[in-house]
Amino acid sequence: MAKETKEKQETKPKTIKVAIPWPVIAALVVIVLGGILFFVLRGGNGPVECTSQDCFNKQFASCQPAEWTATEASEELTIKYDINYKASKGCNVTFSTNQSSSIKITCNYDNTKTFVDAETLASNTPKKYDCHKG
Repeated sequence: MAKETKEKQETKPKTIKVAIPWPVIAALVVIVLGGILFFVLRGGNGPVECTSQDCFNKQFASCQPAEWTATEASEELTIKYDINYKASKGCNVTFSTNQSSSIKITCNYDNTKTFVDAETLASNTPKKYDCHKG
């Protein structure tokens, strides 16, 4: 009988118990929930879709990815602006119009200025602001 008991003990799988301290579990829960909350409030990791110039100006000041379509008074011309990323000197911005959709111009706008002023400066001195088509 002693021999049978010894054989049964040998065939039992060994389990390893690891105790994870509760502060580690709490920290992981906070990190996961914080990440979910960040992406929900931020709208994922895509650009913010602005519906006003005020929204776009705020994104431009901090050089955060955003899109905005401006409609001129005649409503025949629309200009689409995209803040792509923070460049070494300002924000990399692409714009195109509905009248020449095949042409896109990208410049590194100076975001220490207002967006309107930065756009004017880049239009007047395109080489200085690394403007190029494409």
